[in-house]
Amino acid sequence: MSTSLLYHTVRISGFQHQSFKYEGCNVIERVRRKRFSCYKCSSENISLFSGRIRRINCGNIMRKHFIVEVQIHRIYCRNCKCITSEKLPFLSNPKSRIATSLERSIIELRSEMSISAIANYFKLDWRTVKECEKRHLKKKFNTIKLKNVTVIGMDEIYIKSQGKEKYITIEVIAKLFFK
Repeated sequence: MSTSLLYHTVRISGFQHQSFKYEGCNVIERVRRKRFSCYKCSSENISLFSGRIRRINCGNIMRKHFIVEVQIHRIYCRNCKCITSEKLPFLSNPKSRIATSLERSIIELRSEMSISAIANYFKLDWRTVKECEKRHLKKKFNTIKLKNVTVIGMDEIYIKSQGKEKYITIEVIAKLFFK
């Protein structure tokens, strides 16, 4: 897969194709970074130390499930004496195992499909889909403007599940357009 195809399918830039591997219905592409630099001072006067190999789920391309395999390096900057781990720009957060492009697809499909249906389609655990949706909602509703709010409603729901009992508080913020 060329670098251009890698960018236009899953929005990965700054990486170069190394090899392909097929495992059943999965296409695993091994990539490596083209250039390294310090994340603090942007210096290229660095030392690299090999680290672990990480697999990133990128969703489906045609009938194949696409996975990117990349080696994560430890970076030592000789200028600022900083030691950091390589950051992958195509992930929404450092611990994510799915690409940002797949997260966007999940969010777009979420209004049309259930969590389990999306998880089955992309061959993910349902908790991964749920966490993706929670991150999106947290970002979307991080700051709610309360300037024109006239009514705030609260309610509690009692839930008993698998021997655990708890109350969940629901808050409703409403802006009234009539008096």
